[in-house]
Amino acid sequence: MDDKYVQYGILRRFFAPALIAVACLPLVLALILARSSRDTAFRNRETMLRSLVDTAWNVIDYQAALAGKGLVSEKEAKRRALENIRRMRYGRDGRSYFWVVDKNGVVLAHPYRPDLEGKESLGLTDAGGKEFLLDFVKVATQKGSGFVRYKWQWNDDPNRLERKIASVKFFPSWGWIVGTGAYVNDIEDDARSLSWKIIALGGGAFLFLLGLALRSLKQYRRLERERCVDYEKLSKAETKVRELLDSIPDMILRIERDGRVVDYKEPLNFEPFFDPGEVLHNKIADVWPEDIADKTMTTLGRAFESGKAETVTFQSSLGAGEERMTVEAIFVASENGEALAVFRDVSSRRRGQS
Repeated sequence: MDDKYVQYGILRRFFAPALIAVACLPLVLALILARSSRDTAFRNRETMLRSLVDTAWNVIDYQAALAGKGLVSEKEAKRRALENIRRMRYGRDGRSYFWVVDKNGVVLAHPYRPDLEGKESLGLTDAGGKEFLLDFVKVATQKGSGFVRYKWQWNDDPNRLERKIASVKFFPSWGWIVGTGAYVNDIEDDARSLSWKIIALGGGAFLFLLGLALRSLKQYRRLERERCVDYEKLSKAETKVRELLDSIPDMILRIERDGRVVDYKEPLNFEPFFDPGEVLHNKIADVWPEDIADKTMTTLGRAFESGKAETVTFQSSLGAGEERMTVEAIFVASENGEALAVFRDVSSRRRGQS
């Protein structure tokens, strides 16, 4: 018998089945992971909701801090907090929202159901008869924060009811409960999307390993070592960049070309001249004073046109009657349609020059 036929038989009986089994392993694992993707999607959404509620809670805390310092009255601080929360939106279609109730069940803010505002609604039930508002109050006041499942209208359509999961958090000093929710069908859609992505990744891994198995083990180990080294270098670099940003005392905004603020870092050396809750995820021109907004947008446009750092100086103050603060802002545009803006208080420097 010819040697090449013997070799072919050995390859077909032993190596080929082992090769196929190894190559199929990622695809099998992907199918298993896809079945558990719904739970993963729910956990991820709960984490996201908790983070979003923390953002709204911080808006309330910021206004309460201003009232505590005597910069505004408590009544005005509460009005500002509710107004800011009514305007806050998120999500792919910008229709997801926040609401506020007090510990007695009075609805204080609900952008899609203004008819409920000012009313005690502890007896409000969903389509299944569940007193979900009472559950909001119990979970928030007893645990500080948590989740509640219920049914509610689809955005501003009162004729369509969908299952929701809500995240709530208690603000004790005012007796307020702030919350937001996600529709379960959205989560299930994300779960299906995640399942297909996992399967697609598994299929890609199948083809990748099928080719990779034909290479030598030595080459694979070398590539894996290089990948690990590169990943470690990248992680260290990201850590250093984050530490550097955190150590900068100035206020930093990440702004899109149209003036929408997508990220915010608080200053360490001065009180910001605006309410972070008003500007985050909104356009500067919509929430800042007109003169400051015009200067900011003009300088932002110059930064994108020139590709260089552009600087603007303006004056502002946090509250009426206070000494005006001189602020210098430096804008640096990037190719992805965003710019970094660094704001610093240069009042003392200006006084020294005068």
